[in-house]
Amino acid sequence: MAQFTPSIGRIVIFVLDNGMQRPAIITSVVDNTTVNLAVMTDIQDSLPCPLLVLNVEAGTARRQWSVPTAQSAVRSTPAPATKSETQDEK
Repeated sequence: MAQFTPSIGRIVIFVLDNGMQRPAIITSVVDNTTVNLAVMTDIQDSLPCPLLVLNVEAGTARRQWSVPTAQSAVRSTPAPATKSETQDEK
């Protein structure tokens, strides 16, 4: 698969704090792995739409963005906790 280069207007997947995935539009690029997003939330999320999130790093954990795949469209289980979230629970 070719390397993904983030750019304004591209659609990516953002993982909410509850682990659910939502589509997001890149609103600005900080660097090749960090972007600002406008996340399209669902009414069940009880969050504003769009939800503006700054300095989001690439990855598949909570509060990170990734490139959409066919598999992300059917994902129903929450994403794994980030390293900082697991440390907070200790």
